Amino acid sequence: MFSIGIDLGGTNTTAGIVDAAGRLVAQNRVKTNRLSDSQGLARNMADQVSDLLAQSGLSQSDIQSVGIGSPGLIDSRLGMVVKASNLNLDHAPLRDNLASQLGLPVYLANDADAAAYGEFSAGCGKLYDSFVTITLGTGVGSGVILDGKIMTGHFPGGGELGHTVIQAGGYACNCGRHGCWEEYSSATALVREARKSALARPGSLLYALCQGNLEQMSARIPFTAARQGDDAALRLLDWYTQYLAVGIANVIWIFQPQAIALGGGISREGEFLLDMLRPKVAYELNVSVETLSTDLVTCELGNDAGIIGAAMLFKMPV
Repeated sequence: MFSIGIDLGGTNTTAGIVDAAGRLVAQNRVKTNRLSDSQGLARNMADQVSDLLAQSGLSQSDIQSVGIGSPGLIDSRLGMVVKASNLNLDHAPLRDNLASQLGLPVYLANDADAAAYGEFSAGCGKLYDSFVTITLGTGVGSGVILDGKIMTGHFPGGGELGHTVIQAGGYACNCGRHGCWEEYSSATALVREARKSALARPGSLLYALCQGNLEQMSARIPFTAARQGDDAALRLLDWYTQYLAVGIANVIWIFQPQAIALGGGISREGEFLLDMLRPKVAYELNVSVETLSTDLVTCELGNDAGIIGAAMLFKMPV
């Protein structure tokens, strides 16, 4: 039997067929109609599922369930999108809307949680029972898996670790707080600080790699420069990984997971990033790197994690 995962985004909606081992066997993508209400979105997703089945040569009888990963505040128990501003959804019963269209069991989770569950089910987290993903992108996203289940909290919005404060009175965050972790450890934060560093050190490789235009700064440039021994880049990454380590240590103190996996574009720096990070995390926990009990790894599934995780939601213990 197969299952279908749908990664609902503000711009695109990607659907995929996943086999019992968590392998993606077919997928398609359509533009998201953000003007639709939840019933309209459900109709669009049902049409996308039909197209996907035709593409793969499978029939609906081969599909045991469908899962949706949606942005916003999600109540998985009620199958409701409580609030997703970029989709104009407010207390929308998206799970039941799609189930009535397809006649199949449908599951609903937050998109970051679905991606974490994908890594847990078929990626870098499959050897663990308790596992946290931290996605370093525009913000700091997260998904918490404890004893094989997504931790959501009693109310929608649980597990939003990017909005925990690590610097009281620090940078203003769009959530309304100051000093949130994502203001220090997101790719956006790294680019912001890299521009400052390059401007202050115009003779640095960090500056040269922007070709004199700081608007071209990316999160990759500091790592490229640091690998070549550029002092400005190395100082910047020391600052960046220190704040990242503080947040990771907080996650370990709270959840004591077997592993924390970093995702997003910055995670592609792999062991170069982790080698800078592990001693700082160990220091924050007052242990040695050798006795650090939580594994620090990088995600494996990339953009497919959300589809695979949504498809595998049927497996999650009740």
